[in-house]
Amino acid sequence: MTYKRVAHTKYVQPLQEAMALKYGIGICAKVLSREGLVLLINRSHNETNPGIWEMPGGSIEVGESLEEALRREINEETSLTVEAIENYLGYFDFHNKETGKTNRKFCFAVKVSGTVCLSFEHTAYKWHSLPDITQLRVQGKCADYTIWGEHYQMICC
Repeated sequence: MTYKRVAHTKYVQPLQEAMALKYGIGICAKVLSREGLVLLINRSHNETNPGIWEMPGGSIEVGESLEEALRREINEETSLTVEAIENYLGYFDFHNKETGKTNRKFCFAVKVSGTVCLSFEHTAYKWHSLPDITQLRVQGKCADYTIWGEHYQMICC
C-alpha cells in the first residue's frame, strides 16, 4: 500500500484521486474534550468488527461534503454537535473484506458540545488520554494502528 503525505487542510487532491479510483469515501473524527481527551466508542457485538474501539465516523452520502458527513456521523453515533472543525489530520486507505472495495477515510480533529448518547452501533464510550489509546484495540488512531485485523499507517500532518 502506498501512502502520501497530505499538507495541512489539503484534502482536495486525495479526495479527487479516491473518487477517480472509485474508492468508498468516509470520515473519522478525533473528538476532543476541553481537557484534551479523545473520545473513543466501542463497536456493538452485533456490528461488523465487534469490540473494536474507534473514533466516530462513517461513509459520506451522495451529494454530501466531507464536513457535512463529519457533522452528521458524529451526531448520529454520539448525539454530539460539532462546534468547530479544528484541523484536517490526514487520510488512510483500507480494503473492506466484506465488500471487496477499497475505502479512503479522511480524518479531522473537532470540538463538540452536548452529552454523549450512543447509537445502536456502539455499546460504550470513554474519553481517553493519548497514552491510554495505545493500550486498546483501536480503529483510526493517528500513526500505526490496526483496523479489521490488519496493520496500517495513517497519513498524519
